Amino acid sequence: MKRIFATTTAILLALGTSAFAANSITTKGVSETGNTLTVPMVKANADGYLVIHAMKNGHPVEPQSVGHAAIHKGENDNVQVTLDHPLKRGQKYLAMLHKETNNNGTYDFGKGNTKVDTPMMANGKPVTKTFRLSANAAGMSSHKTMSTHKATSGKAMTNGSTNGVAGMSTSDQDMDSDAK
Repeated sequence: MKRIFATTTAILLALGTSAFAANSITTKGVSETGNTLTVPMVKANADGYLVIHAMKNGHPVEPQSVGHAAIHKGENDNVQVTLDHPLKRGQKYLAMLHKETNNNGTYDFGKGNTKVDTPMMANGKPVTKTFRLSANAAGMSSHKTMSTHKATSGKAMTNGSTNGVAGMSTSDQDMDSDAK
């Protein structure tokens, strides 16, 4: 028994903690400068993308996104997402993790192409986090805590499609895989 424990411990130490990184997105402290959104921390168990979606009527507008950035397996600090346009202050947005599935290094998920670079999942649901930006006195961006987003089967998406992603609805629990 002691030998099994010692062997298991040695394997875990050899692999390191990044081999078991929980998928998560930290939006506290998110900021925007021009067309660049900076997300403080993203943890991923595979290479992929941090994708930003607009929200409409409490649901993400999918499969279209307003920006994305490549992420690597493990911890990613200060992920800079190039946006199609500056975000609107006070509007809710959704950050979602996608995995690189076709090994071409390009984010390909989108309208008419939802079978590649699909969302990273935790407990059968996409890993997401909602946020909104608000202007402070100095004109800088600051994070405002929002209810988070959870996939719920049977709910229609904003665009009426369920192409490759389960329907979405708003919830009060993060879909970070390490959320309890």
